[in-house]
Amino acid sequence: MPWNKPAIARFLTVVVFAGVVAGLLSNSHSDLATEMSRAQAGQATPASVKERHLLRDEHDPIADMVESQLAPTRDGSHSKR
Repeated sequence: MPWNKPAIARFLTVVVFAGVVAGLLSNSHSDLATEMSRAQAGQATPASVKERHLLRDEHDPIADMVESQLAPTRDGSHSKR
């Protein structure tokens, strides 16, 4: 910034530059808020019947595996790894 300009011209240049930067930052913030609201709206979509059946079908074998791994600790016999 040349120092031979009047002080008011330098001040106005800084004010305009700050306004542009603030505008860019507020615009990116509103884009982020819009994106977050879209993501939240997507999370509120209920699962279809097919998806619930698939989840149930996947849940049963995993629950059986966890129960079989916990069975030795319930009996009181601890195995060292």
